[in-house]
Amino acid sequence: MSKPYNHIIKYISIWILLNWILNEIALLITLVLNHDFSSIITSSLLDLKFLAIQASLFVLIFTIACRLIRKNAISTYLFVIFQSIIFHAVFLLNLENQDNTIIFSTTWDNIGLKYIEFNGTEITYLIGYFLPVNGIFDGGLFIPNDTYLFYYLWICTPLVIFTFITWLSMKIIKHLEMKYKL
Repeated sequence: MSKPYNHIIKYISIWILLNWILNEIALLITLVLNHDFSSIITSSLLDLKFLAIQASLFVLIFTIACRLIRKNAISTYLFVIFQSIIFHAVFLLNLENQDNTIIFSTTWDNIGLKYIEFNGTEITYLIGYFLPVNGIFDGGLFIPNDTYLFYYLWICTPLVIFTFITWLSMKIIKHLEMKYKL
């Protein structure tokens, strides 16, 4: 296998594994905090659906970036850049001015909100255990009371986690290549 493809496969494998491990740890902690031991298997299987969506999107973006962009730093972080653009676009497009206050307001079936939900992380839900986002969530509405908390929790947290996973993946690859001459 040629070196560029070998690097792509190593990076994708490590990134997906790290993403899965961090999400499963956060999921288990959240279930323990909620004393909800009966749904560990169901929650893990549901989590796999979201992780598969994230992994598919990551593989697609990273593979295309490696083929089109020669700068390793850009292709490595293009998934995070792409997610940042989409997450922020969804956030900004759903801001409304209500009584001179900027609020995030949408519905549960909004494709942008679904995109953020499918690409979120269990770490977001773990932090949400301690900093819950309250608001109007009935009748198909999704209007958090605290737009700033929603932004930090649902927009920034996944982006920070994806950046961390990307950075750590590269560190692990470099370490493995140096130690085992891979």
